[in-house]
Amino acid sequence: MSYRIVSNVGKILADKQNNIPLAIRFALEDLKKRSTPRTPKKFGNLRMNTKVAVLGNHGDITWGQNYAVYQENYQYTHYTTAGTGPHFASNSAREVAENSVDYLRKARVIV
Repeated sequence: MSYRIVSNVGKILADKQNNIPLAIRFALEDLKKRSTPRTPKKFGNLRMNTKVAVLGNHGDITWGQNYAVYQENYQYTHYTTAGTGPHFASNSAREVAENSVDYLRKARVIV
């Protein structure tokens, strides 16, 4: 009697490794979704000029206005509306980080 054993471990590990950028994309898109209503707004330029980029196992989210860093760190009363203000990005990032396992599951990196 002979048996043949076929191992698919390599393929499974490669599939999981290939899905990591997808998990990063899910996390960054959720961060953008969470931060947009909190982003200070006068005309909406800061909200509209948000870009998400994923390259390999690295991702970036960028608020494309040169004043974004100031809006993130300081309260400007004439540029905020109800529910918006400083720390719009960092507070959203903290929430996304707490749910990191969900993005890994959604991308099928972990079960």
